[in-house]
Amino acid sequence: SEFAYFALAAKEFEKRAAELRENFDDRFVSYFENELDLIERSLGSSLSAKGFIENRRENNALKRKNYLRTALDILVARPSAEDLIRIRGAIDEDAVGISVNDFAYFTKFGDWSDIERLATMGENYDGSLRGFLGLGQSLMPTAANAIYTIGRKNFVELVSLSMQHNLKAKILTHATQTEIRSLSDEAIGQLLLAENDGLRKAVAIMAVISLGHRRVRKLLAAHLSGERYYYNVIHWLDLVIAFPYEKAKAIARRALDK
Repeated sequence: SEFAYFALAAKEFEKRAAELRENFDDRFVSYFENELDLIERSLGSSLSAKGFIENRRENNALKRKNYLRTALDILVARPSAEDLIRIRGAIDEDAVGISVNDFAYFTKFGDWSDIERLATMGENYDGSLRGFLGLGQSLMPTAANAIYTIGRKNFVELVSLSMQHNLKAKILTHATQTEIRSLSDEAIGQLLLAENDGLRKAVAIMAVISLGHRRVRKLLAAHLSGERYYYNVIHWLDLVIAFPYEKAKAIARRALDK
């Protein structure tokens, strides 16, 4: 059975890794057909047996996707750079569901070319970690951490990439004060005009924490003089006017931790 196959693949990985990778690359098509042949020989040619086999064949796409997920769990538990291309391919084809463990693999072996892929992966839910609504755990925080880790050496370019606003907000909250300071006033100003409350809040809070009293006041003045402004931006940037700077930073940090 598939349960025995995957149990042995995990237990005797070194011995069975080549076969597992071959089946993974084949998307378990040959494995599935061989499995059906074995079932057919075992059950015979009765109408009930044929019905069982036909039903299983109709569900082959879902079964093979589950097989791929189990195989990928085994591969990422024993991470090797040789699997990077095959894992990228399976994910890009949507041949396999996404798990939180996949991000750790890409953090270890991935590069800049994986950032867009990770952002797309972050839009999913991990079905193995069911939440209150049954959707599973959101993968966006995990995706943000992986993207930040891979892209932080080119932080200015990373922040300029097009991605979901909520994802970019989470990436920004990972940044160091030095990384936030590396952003130009123009770039920060554009982020403060984003049509997303969460992103604007994250940028404004990180600005208060990182940029110093004078630069934050300058950003606030520029924001207020523009064609449009947002009250949540004013609320957070105004901390440096309402309080001594260290107190303003402490308030911003508490807000970030919530």
